Amino acid sequence: MAACVFDSTFMLLVTADVAAVPNPSTPIDDPGTEARDRLNFLIETLDDQRIDVVLPTPVLTELLVSARRDAGDTLKLLNGLARLRVEGFGQRTAVECAEILRRVPAGSGPRGKVKFDHQIVAIANVMGAGKPRCRNRSVQGGSSGGTGAPQRA
Repeated sequence: MAACVFDSTFMLLVTADVAAVPNPSTPIDDPGTEARDRLNFLIETLDDQRIDVVLPTPVLTELLVSARRDAGDTLKLLNGLARLRVEGFGQRTAVECAEILRRVPAGSGPRGKVKFDHQIVAIANVMGAGKPRCRNRSVQGGSSGGTGAPQRA
């Protein structure tokens, strides 16, 4: 089953009605094009192609922390997306993440942040989703399947 993983930067745009969207450090839209419209089009295209959007639980955590109102509003919005499924951090993912973290050079960023990002990558790897769609430069690791570094959008 084909799947695509987005990080919280992308998913915050989807949930912007119920979650605070931080100002990006770099522009994310082309002149005259709204990033949120492009993301919604991508999600519709994935739906048409019957490709699931995987929401790793670490991303869900970030979305819930950013919720402007009750976290239930964010969950209701996410649960309304037809091809979205939440995937947790289980034993297989922990093994994958450990393999990725063994290759992370010392001093590559705050250890907690690196681990959090690598959990997202490990979930994507275990789901066979390939590289997550993200704008985060902090994760430069790889996996046994060669898909450890997130894909920049």
